[in-house]
Amino acid sequence: MGVGLMLTSNLALTLAFLAPSVRSGPTERVAITGEVDLLSAGELERWLRRVIAESRCRTIVLDLGGLEFLAARGVSVLLAAKRAAEESGRDLQVTNARGLPAKVLRLLGFESWCQRAEAGGDGR
Repeated sequence: MGVGLMLTSNLALTLAFLAPSVRSGPTERVAITGEVDLLSAGELERWLRRVIAESRCRTIVLDLGGLEFLAARGVSVLLAAKRAAEESGRDLQVTNARGLPAKVLRLLGFESWCQRAEAGGDGR
């Protein structure tokens, strides 16, 4: 499993795992970087389903700090992943959105997804 998912609109280079997941006790941290647009949202959705299914951690934190673009379809994917994690008894937290993705999330009422994850913070 990768700590990062690099998404681009180039279909030949949609998915790139960057490093092993970072696990700390019951938490697994995953960084998503690049762009989530209409072409890459499906790949992100499949990848998040895999992370949720295979993770043994109670909490999965998605760090959006390296995300440069987030289309509405990407927000939908993140919400679906959050629901899927809850249905499997896990907590999926989204944190650290910046720039344009943060603006999109704030407009939709997800201000907490733009906050930096702190030790013990919920990041939801």
